[in-house]
Amino acid sequence: MQCRTPNNPTIASRGATGYQERSFMRSASIFQSYDTGQSHILNRVTFRNCSSNPKQKFFLNQMLTHSDQFTPDSMIITKNFVFESSGDASSAERLGVTINASFPTVSHRMQNWGDADGSLSGRGVPTALGSSRQGWWWRLDKACVNRMDWTMWVCDDLPGRGSGMIYFLINATLQNTPLLGTQVCSNGNYLSVPCPTLGRVWHLGHTPAEGMDLPLNAKLSGPTGGFGWVVGGAQWRAPVTLNLTNPQAPSGTKQMLVLPYPPRSKFYITAISQNSQGFLQTQSVLPNSCYVLDKAGKRLADNMCAWNFSAVKSVAEVRNGLGDTYFFDESTNHLYLNFFPISSYSTVGVPNISTLGVRGLGRVWGPPDPGFSGWTQGGVSLPPRGVNVIRIITDCGSGGLDSTGLYCDTFAGNGGTLPSSPCSPGVSLPLDSFDSCGFSGSTGTTGTGGTGSGSDGSSGGGANGVKGAVGIIGIVLGCLAVLFCGLFALRCWCLSKRMSLQPSKPLRSLSQNKLPLQRSASQQFRVANILTSAQ
Repeated sequence: MQCRTPNNPTIASRGATGYQERSFMRSASIFQSYDTGQSHILNRVTFRNCSSNPKQKFFLNQMLTHSDQFTPDSMIITKNFVFESSGDASSAERLGVTINASFPTVSHRMQNWGDADGSLSGRGVPTALGSSRQGWWWRLDKACVNRMDWTMWVCDDLPGRGSGMIYFLINATLQNTPLLGTQVCSNGNYLSVPCPTLGRVWHLGHTPAEGMDLPLNAKLSGPTGGFGWVVGGAQWRAPVTLNLTNPQAPSGTKQMLVLPYPPRSKFYITAISQNSQGFLQTQSVLPNSCYVLDKAGKRLADNMCAWNFSAVKSVAEVRNGLGDTYFFDESTNHLYLNFFPISSYSTVGVPNISTLGVRGLGRVWGPPDPGFSGWTQGGVSLPPRGVNVIRIITDCGSGGLDSTGLYCDTFAGNGGTLPSSPCSPGVSLPLDSFDSCGFSGSTGTTGTGGTGSGSDGSSGGGANGVKGAVGIIGIVLGCLAVLFCGLFALRCWCLSKRMSLQPSKPLRSLSQNKLPLQRSASQQFRVANILTSAQ
């Protein structure tokens, strides 16, 4: 991409002959990412003669940040950028935003950018960029640098780290058009149209203070591969029915989600296929059309619309399971489950049914599929987007319903109680890393290190967990070395003592001294009495 010739720009006054012929406009964006639902992979791009000057301002890459209605998921990754006579790594020209409001818009808070080889940031190593406008949501570890001119955290993108998205659908009236975009969470009128806050979201191992506001337009994008996403805070109210839609996560992975509920809550959790969207609206029994036909119209399989999750007895079982389990921690009143995208295909009669059939032919549910990938180009990939929905229905336990029937009564913020730490006792919060119980490292190097493992069955996340294991092995070997040296010194002392007591006997040389899943079955709970009242 050549922005301009080497000649000095000449800008005539507006209306003069040749105004557009003699120069670019006074400012320009070379590449501008869209704000939602896109997939951008840029590879082998050279920017030439794109440096700003007193008469022209260039943004080589720019993000749309004006909207509270339309927000990004994980949709852009770049590689092999070359800058010739263009903004250097210290320059704001390489990355910019359209709007940098005094209070960050929803689209600004959710911005993220994959720098696959560090050529955009100038770091030379895989780099994850995420909005720094609010909290530590995109700050992956303490070595991250806040580039305030880019309004982005700049972090090492270690193996196991990624990005994804989930949408929290609670109030179908407020969270859809025509109200959404006009009366709440507008597309650009952020100064005059409010976008209310539902609560806070933060990483398991952090606290709400390090988190980010979760807006009414609750399309939540964030880094994956850590201990988990926690939703809560003083404003959060436990929904009677929560639909988690449009899941996105790296291929073959799942993302932990942690939600507070009233004490003694019971749950009915179901994975639902895209073809049963009517089921989302009516909350009634599954439609009769939930079966698959082959091309000849022959009926192949039934019960294709939903797959029930089952309860287990620990966070570790959820984290290490196939993805269709949940756990309610009664000590802190938090629900743990996973979300991930499920692939689909079209058949005659019933479109978009999952091809994964590990528990029956073509069922709607299947474990994370490494073969289900998003768009791949030039050796890099964007995470896939699923068509499945996870529905959580609760009886509200000791609470009951509020007057609207949408939320559990007298329950807000869980009384400030946080979920249990994913790390061993004694590890203080907030953690230095979103995916490791111990962290050491410096930014701008080929990686960072983590030590330790989680108390809930987690490995510390990606490469950090591996490096943590290496650190533990090193400690063990060091202790063995100290023990060996101690024994050697004790032997020498004994020989010396023996020689002093019996000087007439010769001391032997030291070389002459020979030193000796079946998974536990769980009864599924169906909250039949609230299927109609939870509308």
